[in-house]
Amino acid sequence: GDVGGGPVSPAPPAETILTDYQRDFFRGYLNEHHAPLLLDLAAALTPHGPAGRRRNALTRGSYALEGARITDIPASGDEILLEVTVSERGKRAPSVHSEAIPLDASVPASMARAYPAASSLPPSADVSRHHPVDAFVRRFSRLCRSVARPSATGKLLLP
Repeated sequence: GDVGGGPVSPAPPAETILTDYQRDFFRGYLNEHHAPLLLDLAAALTPHGPAGRRRNALTRGSYALEGARITDIPASGDEILLEVTVSERGKRAPSVHSEAIPLDASVPASMARAYPAASSLPPSADVSRHHPVDAFVRRFSRLCRSVARPSATGKLLLP
């Protein structure tokens, strides 16, 4: 039917979205067992990595990523939402930033020197025909390889 003059979009079929249990499992598992990986993802795929490289080029240690943790994974499984903690010289307390990383993200050219393997990775294949858990793991595994942490891909457990 029409609402507000336009057609109503149907909800995605249940088999194409992650359940609350699956999302909670991935978030908890990755936060608990893969904190260094999440920090690398924050450095490579958010504005904080390039900002740190620029600021630390002149004054070592003036900008440091202290931590990163997943706060949410939307039901679509298309991205991860991170809370990134940054320390800056001269500031009394670290700052906390919310960032979204699409699972199809690519390491930007400004970070290619730090993550050279990323330039040879093809974009994610079409995962629409896969179960949502399988699709998430495949796409997240690509992100692991892009930040030179391929060993993390074999440690992802399925809920």
